Amino acid sequence: MGISRKESNAKHYAKTKKFKSQRITRADKPRLSQTSSAVRKRRSRMVVKEPYSATLEHDGFQVYRQRWTESENTGICHYLRQVCKEKKGTEDHHLRRDPHKLSFHINLFHKAVKKKAIEVTNSLELPGKITEPNIVCIVTHKGSTKQSDHVDTHDTGAYSVLHMMTNRTIWVGSTQYVVKARDVLVMKGGVCHAGSAHTKDHPSMMLHVPVGYIDIFTDICN
Repeated sequence: MGISRKESNAKHYAKTKKFKSQRITRADKPRLSQTSSAVRKRRSRMVVKEPYSATLEHDGFQVYRQRWTESENTGICHYLRQVCKEKKGTEDHHLRRDPHKLSFHINLFHKAVKKKAIEVTNSLELPGKITEPNIVCIVTHKGSTKQSDHVDTHDTGAYSVLHMMTNRTIWVGSTQYVVKARDVLVMKGGVCHAGSAHTKDHPSMMLHVPVGYIDIFTDICN
């Protein structure tokens, strides 16, 4: 005589319950999000934002897309790497507060680099005169820590123009943004910002063009 459906279900339930403690449940497994690398990636995705909706008028900064062509960017990056490699450690470059961050005067590079940086800056039609003697190339190597929050100038009628030769992550206020290679980041004077820590093997490079101010020393945020 066969068993009833009720008895069959009861046996199945007992068997399932017996081996339940031996099974590895989803909750018992180490979650990927709990590993340190995954946590860092998750936090990075949470805090790093796209800056392309910001405007000078409302936010105090703005990113102008792809102001350098791909061929110009590739050629200049290759050239800058060679010059930086030759000049690193010499009296021609200035060690900033961070030994992994170098600042080279634009006159150390081929005059075409300076000419193009001025040409692109002028195309943005910002008020104020470019301070040509203070144009520098900033190179950030792996190991560089986050900069202290600072302003390039307190003059709200002046502008800091950063030509990104490589991708670069920058804090503006309390928000972290990634600005892509070939783009130009413009910040009004008085905007608090800081370069993020650099963890990539390849150095980041950008050209810093001051517009409307002369002082090359940064200052603390108000």
